[in-house]
Amino acid sequence: MKDLEPPHDMVDAIGVAYERMLERAIENSHKISDRSGHFMHDAVDKAHERAVELNELTKDESERVAEYLKRDVEDAARYLQDTGDDLKHWLGFEREVFSDHILSLFAQAADQTTLALKELSNKARSNYETDDVVAPGIFVCSECGHRTQIKKAGVLPPCSECMGTIFTRDTSAEGGSESQS
Repeated sequence: MKDLEPPHDMVDAIGVAYERMLERAIENSHKISDRSGHFMHDAVDKAHERAVELNELTKDESERVAEYLKRDVEDAARYLQDTGDDLKHWLGFEREVFSDHILSLFAQAADQTTLALKELSNKARSNYETDDVVAPGIFVCSECGHRTQIKKAGVLPPCSECMGTIFTRDTSAEGGSESQS
């Protein structure tokens, strides 16, 4: 597992926990023989339990981060399945902005989940809400259309234009944004 920089504040701490949980989920997924359904969810659940065992997060914090991680991995996998595009388009900006490590982890998780998703019925694209922990990307406010760029895993803030709290991920290849976090 990669050593992550110590967090500077609570928002950074949640982002670090998110990445650590993703790393553990990937490790756990290699140990799961039944790859049908939501096997990545099982891998994330084991990673969530480990975070609690090691006192890295409270049970509630760990459950919350696990749910965010499951959502992001499924959304990335669904995007790859639907478009066949590169994962950097799902993230919404150039790779140089974030670590190769997080891209590699998401690629592994999304590739594994894509196969499982093919067996499941299609669902509507996920909505994201203020205070959700999210993977890097560009998020579009459902209220006013303003785009917010998140450069590393962390908490999604309210829309800086209208204080809206519901977002969708911008998966267009255009990238760029007006607001950055």
